[in-house]
Amino acid sequence: MTKTNLAFNNHVEYGLRALAILKHLYPTYGDLDKLACLDYMVVHSGDFSNTFDSLHAPIPHRSSELYIRRSLMRDGLKLLCQYGLASVISDESGLQYVLTDEGEPFLDMLGSEYVEHVHKRAKWAVSEFGLLDNESLRRSIQQSFNGTDAEIAFRTHILRG
Repeated sequence: MTKTNLAFNNHVEYGLRALAILKHLYPTYGDLDKLACLDYMVVHSGDFSNTFDSLHAPIPHRSSELYIRRSLMRDGLKLLCQYGLASVISDESGLQYVLTDEGEPFLDMLGSEYVEHVHKRAKWAVSEFGLLDNESLRRSIQQSFNGTDAEIAFRTHILRG
């Protein structure tokens, strides 16, 4: 059985978005849950802001993405750490990710239209939601779902860890 390589929503794309989020969180940091929530907001920015359209198409039942977002974000963060663009620190609340000195210049040298869109939305998401704790981030995401999506996502503990 061969493994299919996805062109989108793979660990490289998640790593790129994580790098942009970490850039705007710097000098603070975020754990996996915070980064996954902020990433959801970056990708679906149109659900949270009148200023931006979403990066990805507004498909119904987007909450199902939460089933896999955390593990793909973890893979993206591993890739960033492997290449020295982010690092992991341990504190009293667990593992946290932070941008390294190499992370920002690397991100800034990427010059595609998609990267610009990610960069703008990451800056917006961090400025609007970056100071919230994880539970408040989850509530903000839950409020963006329609009733059925929210019930499914939270009843199965997708956003509760």
